[in-house]
Amino acid sequence: NLLWALRYPSFPQNTGAYSVGAVQVRIPDGPACQIHYPAIDSDRGDNVPYFRPEAVEGLADYTGTSSDLLGFLSKRRHPCKIGSSPVPGRQFPVVLFSHGLGGCYE
Repeated sequence: NLLWALRYPSFPQNTGAYSVGAVQVRIPDGPACQIHYPAIDSDRGDNVPYFRPEAVEGLADYTGTSSDLLGFLSKRRHPCKIGSSPVPGRQFPVVLFSHGLGGCYE
């Protein structure tokens, strides 16, 4: 796959004061979501796939594309760490992002 060979998607190195943590949750009676936050322990937690394999299958089905063509999306890893500890004692702005129709939280 050409996009895999070109290392798409690629993520730049974090140059901020904090690493990025994340947690995956389901809002009661609502959608699943991934929440990102400033974190203090960049060595703790696991990098998650950019797209879960199930999301690749769903995206392929929704778009009528082959999951083999889109499979590279689950081979890339997010730069955020699932389970890292949030920065204590600080307040940060909240940003909401909606993936729109036919999307997923990846």
